Amino acid sequence: PLFQRKSSPPNRFLATPAPHWPTRSCLLRKAMTVTYHLPQPKYPLLRPTLDLVFKLLLAHPSCKSSLISLLTAVLRPSSPIVDVEVLNPGIDKDSVQERGIVMDIRVRCADGREIDVEMQAEKRRGWELRILYNWSKLLIGTIRRGNEFEDIPPCVAIFILGYEGLHRGRYHSVFHVRDSLDHDKLTAHLELHVVELPNLLKQVSPGDELLELWGRFLTATTVEQLEEVAMKNEDLAGAAERLIMLSSDEETQRLAEQRADELHFIQMGMNSERAEGRAEGRVEGLVAIRENIVQLLALRGLSVSSELKHRLDVCVNLAELRKIFERALSVSRSEELLDAFERSTTGD
Repeated sequence: PLFQRKSSPPNRFLATPAPHWPTRSCLLRKAMTVTYHLPQPKYPLLRPTLDLVFKLLLAHPSCKSSLISLLTAVLRPSSPIVDVEVLNPGIDKDSVQERGIVMDIRVRCADGREIDVEMQAEKRRGWELRILYNWSKLLIGTIRRGNEFEDIPPCVAIFILGYEGLHRGRYHSVFHVRDSLDHDKLTAHLELHVVELPNLLKQVSPGDELLELWGRFLTATTVEQLEEVAMKNEDLAGAAERLIMLSSDEETQRLAEQRADELHFIQMGMNSERAEGRAEGRVEGLVAIRENIVQLLALRGLSVSSELKHRLDVCVNLAELRKIFERALSVSRSEELLDAFERSTTGD
């Protein structure tokens, strides 16, 4: 069945003696060269940084040990994480293309602590407030009628970013609520982690070696790169095997493509708004949003008729073009945008 982890073959790790050992003493000094082999996927390798793939990968029961490994790498707990329960393992296939849908992973640990993990490959406005929002949802969700505040478990929010969000050059940042003078921590119940994958090669702190391996896994683009990471850690090997299996599934490939397109549309909308703000009604702003409308329709496989192209070119109202762009996100035929122009003209 789909998404069931296959059992590993007994010879998955192949030990190959280093060649030309001249003396017996070399056998005591030289380590055996261990290699790890993964099959080539049937389709292109999926990106683990796509939130849909990230959740399909780590929220599945077969990858529980890999999820625990990632949480351990980020949190560096004083005692081992022995077990976790994913509170939202399912994915509604019909919601993959919905705007604003979040593909996060909510986890409850054996000690009662609750954790929310979200992957963001592309920058979104207000992500700093979003991580606070994710944490607050966790906290509110743990409150039960009749319980005391002392019964509320610690809540942790983790953001893994495919971009530089803090612009400090740091790979892993941890935030708490502290006093502004003596820096005493108010409570251990608020803990926020930000992992910025582009900073992987810039600054990795001591103790983050496992998190560095996870960063290399999440940014891998080839099977060979996955193998290099998998041979160093059994939990990462399990995650690599599942990624190969997901990449070989036609339905998963289709959903991943839909999700990637939707995130790209959202990014295009943000770019259009920024262009409008910079142009402030100038010709550059009009040209930018017209181009974005045409590109959006092309990405969605919709043709642009000469009549529609003419209506876009002669329109000099930024507000109207912005409405046309929003409409272009959901129309099934490009001709519907002509109807939108007509309604705008008549004031309907």
